[in-house]
Parts: sequence; structure tokens; C-alpha cells
Amino acid sequence: MKNENSFVIVDALRTPFCQGNKLKDIAADDLLSPLFRELLKRNQLSPERVSGVITGTVLQDSRWTNISRMASQKAGIPPASIDYTLQANCNSSFMSLSAAMGEILQGHGDLFLIGGVEMMSRYGYRLESRGAGFESGEEIARALKEDPEGFIGENDFIHCLTEALTDTNNDLSMIEIGEIMANRYQIGREEQEEYTRRNLERAVKAVESGILDTYILPLDGLPSDSYPLNRKRMLRRDDSFSRADLVFAEDSPFLPASKLLEKHKEQMNRLGITNIEPTVTMYTSSIPGDGAGAMILTTEKRACELALPIRLRIADWAKAGVDPVIMGIAPAYSTARILSPPPLAESAGEIDIWEIHEAFASQALSVYKESRENLGYTWDQDKTNIYGGSLAYTHPLGATNIRLVCNILSAFDEDKSRLKALACGCAGGGLGVSFLFTR
Repeated sequence: MKNENSFVIVDALRTPFCQGNKLKDIAADDLLSPLFRELLKRNQLSPERVSGVITGTVLQDSRWTNISRMASQKAGIPPASIDYTLQANCNSSFMSLSAAMGEILQGHGDLFLIGGVEMMSRYGYRLESRGAGFESGEEIARALKEDPEGFIGENDFIHCLTEALTDTNNDLSMIEIGEIMANRYQIGREEQEEYTRRNLERAVKAVESGILDTYILPLDGLPSDSYPLNRKRMLRRDDSFSRADLVFAEDSPFLPASKLLEKHKEQMNRLGITNIEPTVTMYTSSIPGDGAGAMILTTEKRACELALPIRLRIADWAKAGVDPVIMGIAPAYSTARILSPPPLAESAGEIDIWEIHEAFASQALSVYKESRENLGYTWDQDKTNIYGGSLAYTHPLGATNIRLVCNILSAFDEDKSRLKALACGCAGGGLGVSFLFTR
């Protein structure tokens, strides 16, 4: 029986995803606001109906503080709208969706726009001074010009992208976590490369077929996702993936495996890891990207009152926290909570589409293994990321969750017999979020 107060997704839309390409010169709010305008237009929804805008993003540029508000105003939404921005690392837009449901339950509105955006090619640098510091940009420029050697000795330029992709509590970069997970769950290099190749094949097929286009808004001369097609040539050679250097090889300029083990000796002992065998390459890792996405959330009752289409019903959602050192395993546990009570395998068998954000091939494969061996359910690989995943599309941190939802909409459009879909993601610090959707 339908619950008129159940939460529903009216529509979802995203920009193409790319890496330092056509989108890099667009301001973040100018990437997001066209999505809001188009969603309202194609669903014949007046901006006055919007109760609020909640956007997920990871590294908010100081030029666009509270990007929800800035994009909301540019999209023509009245000032009475309650707009705020949320940061939960790579699950920022799923947590924004969750926050919007909370706002509705508390009676603070009945229809919300959910956004997700990340402009990783525009991440800059910050200056960390070991001296007295500076009060203005002009003072920095003058000091650098007058005494460049002294300036370099007293100050550090820190890349915000590198810092954003690091768990500073544990001094662990995300790619270090990818390698630790590979060794903790015994996921070898060949398995990671085979998974990544299959992922790319699916993504290329999806982009070339146009199956995803209904939920993509072309921007600035970029009609669709560019990264899968840029990497398509890798599918022509059997050794394309195996030719990549190991990130943690002993001659690595980054960090040799032996030093990685020593650096995190306490955490490794806790995880039962006594040796690290390098397996991860940049080809089996998701790549920083640019992109944005948006959704309309309301209740079934309100959607019917406004004669809005209902594309997805939110059947359930769950969150889980895990050890930050293996943060990527979290979706196995948040998904298990949705599939409960036991037997979980029976509930899993009812799901027609599985969408998971892949930070690394090792991370996704670890989730599948942990679920199968320790949690009692299996991810059907023929139904998982059927259009490819983050390994193929790039990973604009705050926007990726919405790409998963757009993929589910495309999958439901493609096959009317599909009734249930699950989408989930991991986030630095050890947070998993899963949503169960029904047609």
C-alpha cells in the first residue's frame, strides 16, 4: 500500500563529469544553478514552491560560501527559501538528502532541492606561515619579492586537494587507505585491473549509447561525460592497465610499501597486517573531477497535490560508521542495515540495480568480499554499476552520490521490470550511507 507521506524523488539531473576540461572555468554556483532552473522548468514547478536548498560539497571555496544560497538566488528561487550547505566528505549529497528529509519531518518545509557539487580542478593552495604571518595578499607578494629564499624557509604552500583527500587524524591519504584495504582484504592487482577494465567497458558503452543523457544537462559545449571516452583506447590493449606503476612500489617517489607499513604500524597491528604488498595503481583509483548534480525531494502527498511526476520512492536509508583506516568498507555495513533483518541474502536478491561509489577498485572489491564472507549477502555483479562507476567517470566528491541516483533513473527507464535499486557510498573518516529506492 502506498504511503502518501513517503519521501519521493521527483527528478534528478547532473552535469557531465570531467577532469580539468570544459567545466574548469565555470564557477561552482554557475555549475549548480542551471541544474536547479532546468529541474524546475522541466517539471513545471514554480520556484515559490521550493522550501529550501541543501547542497553537499567537500571543499567550499571562500568565494562561494554557502553555495546553496548563492546557487538558489541565481536560479531565481525566492529569498524566503531556507538554503544551507553540508559537508560529509564523499557522502555530502546523500547526507544533504537525509537532512532535507529531516527538515520535512520537522515541519520546516515540504519540497527541497538537493544539490551536490565539486570543482576539484579549481582547488587552490593555502599558505601556512611558521613566522608572524601576513595580513594581506599585498604583504605576501611584497615579502616574496623582497626575500624569496627567506619566504620559502618561513612558509609552506599546501595543496588543498591533497589535504582534502587526507584523513588528518590518522595522517592517511585516501590512496594509502586504498592500499591498506587491498592488503587487509587480500585483493590482488590483477583482480583490481580486471574490475577496472570491466567498469570502463560499461561506461564507454553507456556514454556512446546515450542511455544516460535524459539525466545529463550539457554545459559549455560539453554534451556528456568525457573521461570514459578519453580512456577508451586503454581497452584496445591487454596490457594497458598492467603497464601502470605501482603507487607504493619500493622505488616509488610517493611512499614505498615498507615505509607505509612503518608509518602506520599501530593501525596495521590492529588490522592484523604484517606486510604490505603493493597492488594499487593510479589506473585502479578514482580520479578527481568536476561536476554537479541536483534532485527534487518531496512527499508523495505533496507531489500529487502539485501534479508532479514521481520517479523514485525512498523505501529506506541507513548509515554506518567504521574504522577510518579502512573507511571504504562502510557501505557494506550501511547496506546490511537496510537489508536486515536476516536472512540478508533474501532481501539482497530482490534488488534489481546496485550502485556503489568506487573510491578505488580495491575498496569496492573489499565491500563485496566483506558482505559475502562476513555479513551474509552478495552483490550481484551483473546488476552492480551496470553503466560503470567512479573509476570510469571521475569522482567530483560532493556530486558523485547524485550521479548514482541518475544512473538508477536511467536503469529504470531502460527496463520497466526493474523495481528496486540500492545506492551507497563511502566517505573519508569512515562513514557509509545507503539508500533503497523503488520505482
